[in-house]
Amino acid sequence: MIDIDTLLALQSSPAPDSWQDIAETLKGIHTGIQNNKSLLFSLIGIIIGGLITLSGIFISRTTSARQERKALKGILEDLYRHFHANILVLDKIDLDKGIPSRLYLGRFKVDDASMVFCDDICNSIKRKHLHEFNQLRLIYRNGNIELDVVCEYLVSGRYDKTVMRQYMDLVRIRQERLRKATRKFRISMEKGKEDRINFMDAVPTPDEIVYEEQKQIL
Repeated sequence: MIDIDTLLALQSSPAPDSWQDIAETLKGIHTGIQNNKSLLFSLIGIIIGGLITLSGIFISRTTSARQERKALKGILEDLYRHFHANILVLDKIDLDKGIPSRLYLGRFKVDDASMVFCDDICNSIKRKHLHEFNQLRLIYRNGNIELDVVCEYLVSGRYDKTVMRQYMDLVRIRQERLRKATRKFRISMEKGKEDRINFMDAVPTPDEIVYEEQKQIL
């Protein structure tokens, strides 16, 4: 005779159909886990791909900025030599021999198309140097404006040797300031290691400069 506990156990046991349902449920759970794994792997792949792309962009921008800084260093050294040569020539100009050429004095200017005036170059300048660089560019622009004033005076019809001599003195003072400011900023880009820079590399001797330039001035 079946006792009451056995009867209750039989009644609570799942029927064959119930076992099939359980199997289907377990299969669905397993499939879901597999699908979630695929989705997870896909997301991981997307993230890794994005990181690789971003790192490539960062490396490209870093390389470009480094190349621009290198080019700027070369231009600053050229400008230093430019101002140095201008000063040598100015010291040899004799207003008693004639009126300086307006077109030649215009060559003392920093070219408006120079890299130093390009706003994009600021993106490659280190933040700690940016303020000083903008001040340097302002000095360059002011120097160009002063030279424009002198050139306009030469064709104004009011030429006076004494006034012109005062103008030339101001131009020389400006060229000296430009030379010193350019040198100072260029050195700051090398963390004060001046021995890395040869400002006078490939510069003609003073005699050569004076002889070649003087023929065009007077």
